Amino acid sequence: MNQFSVLISHYRPDVVSGAERAVADMVTLLSEKISATMFVPSFGKLARYFQERDLPTWIKTISTPRKIIPGLHTIQSVFLSAELRKRKFDGLVCNTFSATSRVSTASRMAKLPYAIYVREYVRDCGLHRRVLQRADAIFAVSNDVARHIEPMANRKTVQVIYDNILAAPILERVTNYQDMGKRELPFDRQTRVVGWVGRITRYKQPEVFIRAIPLVVEQLPDIRFVIIGAAKPNEKVVEVGLKRLVEEMGISQHVVFMGQREDSVELMSEMAVLCLTSKREPFARVILEAQLVGCPVIAPLSGGAPEAVKDGSTGLLFDSCGTDAHFYLADRIVRLLREQSFAQKLAGKAKEEVMAGYATSQPVRVFEDRLSELFADKKPKYG
Repeated sequence: MNQFSVLISHYRPDVVSGAERAVADMVTLLSEKISATMFVPSFGKLARYFQERDLPTWIKTISTPRKIIPGLHTIQSVFLSAELRKRKFDGLVCNTFSATSRVSTASRMAKLPYAIYVREYVRDCGLHRRVLQRADAIFAVSNDVARHIEPMANRKTVQVIYDNILAAPILERVTNYQDMGKRELPFDRQTRVVGWVGRITRYKQPEVFIRAIPLVVEQLPDIRFVIIGAAKPNEKVVEVGLKRLVEEMGISQHVVFMGQREDSVELMSEMAVLCLTSKREPFARVILEAQLVGCPVIAPLSGGAPEAVKDGSTGLLFDSCGTDAHFYLADRIVRLLREQSFAQKLAGKAKEEVMAGYATSQPVRVFEDRLSELFADKKPKYG
């Protein structure tokens, strides 16, 4: 049996997002055929996360080509390429499109193939087309992402590989949480809560969720709402604007901003409904987490969400892109709150499908097979 060693490169050392959690789950289930090492450009939150999960982690400073000091990236890449050969890696995976900028030069110097795991909607421009076309393989996190990048890349290199999710640790966390009788949502146990979870940023459109609140309260005045997540420093104006909107709409007594939380899965297990409102989300891990803990999901028709949520079967979908989006969202929230048996049926079916698909080793085996095919011939497309 051929055995291969892969270096998985990450872009930011200070962020642990769904992309990093997803690939960590996948690496945990790799067979002996593939050994993986996480590459982090400096010590920080991400390195600690991988180390806490007992994943091999290599911390090494490497700049991107656009740094102020001319030639720094090239010099660092020369030394990195030598270390790649010394450590006998068979190839690399850039876990996001951005991560490619740190290691692609070194991989070419070391004559190692590399794949890009595309988890975002890459802007179509000359530079991005060149980056995509130089990769030996492209793994798209959803069919929607694949359709988006195919016109920019060599279509033959694009393959869809869904994220895996480790169900057991999540379910164990929720069971322990429930056994302790805790209630972290800021309302009493009799109050049904509708939630929004994610980074506060413009494309996720949290204002659609907020504008739906008075429409729901008009019909169901006892319902309460929470927003879990925070904005990055450069987008704090978005978060401030949302809080101002809540004040202007006179719904402050109905909604609570809970900020960034590490216990979002426990909180979702207490919710009556989880809402996603993005314009176009590549593939939201929070959907799978909510489905695992039994929380009914309302998600957008656009992006990768319909690949995880089947309308009327494992959740509800709505058009999140129009000016009437908040009306459509409110309508579906009210339906799930009023038709509780229907909501429970959706949640039960959703959990079954996650457990039978994303929570199995099947996505991991696809990942392994693609890597094995890529590394079997160590000659990259560009020497």
